[in-house]
Amino acid sequence: KAQLFFDNNEKLQVNVTEREPVARVFSSYGTTFYVDKEVSMLPLSDKFSARLPVFTNFPSDKKVLLPSDSSLLRDIISISQAIQKDSFYMAMIEQIDITPQNTFEMLPKLGNTIIVVGDAKNIKKKLANLRLFYKEIIVKAGWSRYSEINIQYNNQVVAKRKGVEDVRADSLRTLQLIQLIADNAKRLSEDSLQTIVQDNEKNSSNSKIQNQLSPVYQRLENKLKDHFGTQVQLQHQKNGSGKITISYNDLNALNKILEAMQVTIS
Repeated sequence: KAQLFFDNNEKLQVNVTEREPVARVFSSYGTTFYVDKEVSMLPLSDKFSARLPVFTNFPSDKKVLLPSDSSLLRDIISISQAIQKDSFYMAMIEQIDITPQNTFEMLPKLGNTIIVVGDAKNIKKKLANLRLFYKEIIVKAGWSRYSEINIQYNNQVVAKRKGVEDVRADSLRTLQLIQLIADNAKRLSEDSLQTIVQDNEKNSSNSKIQNQLSPVYQRLENKLKDHFGTQVQLQHQKNGSGKITISYNDLNALNKILEAMQVTIS
């Protein structure tokens, strides 16, 4: 907002208050926007890309929202602000998915666990319980022991161990997650890449910086390495194309890769 007025010396004074985004939101229709603490939707900037918690599957792409969608945005703001207050959560959480029931599920950067949050009520307490669970249990049991960590209940964390069916489903979900993260990473990096290219053109160092992986794609490459248990190289071009190279040293390693991809050779 802006205020314009003349002071006692008849000079025009202008006070401008800039809106600050608190979350990045992707709708289920493919559109994306920022939201500020006043529940206002903000367009993306060509000059910068804010590093904020990412929420996916928002159910509307309309400028005028239904009351239920406005309420959902307020929940997004509450969760995003709680995450940003602690560097542990910012480093741990890859993105937050919105379910068809307008509840939330977090996807961590390490492992293939779903963290069921439920609604935004008592989010600070829920995150505190999650931190305690990671500190006391995950560091001992490992990042991939549980298929689901449920923190939506009061004063408790309910974790589901991976069984045979979970392991089978986990490979498919990992592939789906890779695609989802890749799609979101492409959207997240497009505005940053545009700014980098503009700056590089001014400094005549365009090609060198464009060939570097952004942090989002670097995390994706690391997830692929963890999933397949081998070396993976991700190459991404500014037009959205690229390739993934998966290396293996012997037939046993190849079989493990095929098993992780749910591919059989008849």
